[in-house]
Amino acid sequence: MVGYSMDLRERVVHAVKAEGLSRRAAAARFGVSYNGAIEWLKRVEQTGSVTPSQVGGNKPESSAPALRRRCTLRSTNWLRAANLDARPA
Repeated sequence: MVGYSMDLRERVVHAVKAEGLSRRAAAARFGVSYNGAIEWLKRVEQTGSVTPSQVGGNKPESSAPALRRRCTLRSTNWLRAANLDARPA
């Protein structure tokens, strides 16, 4: 979804809640997608705000131990594929 301004998000939500427009009508009035209007209204009901959720950032599977395991496994597999011994001499 396109990064819409907070003001636009709030105006769409206001049009639905205060003015009684349907989600489709509010989306058409402000030139945003119908799905965007639905998501903003869901977010307001769940969190009380139209602030977007975080995109990216730290993910649990990217932790240092998990990364170390993935790198070790990949290098071991690469060495085996190249017919080299993965163990130090």
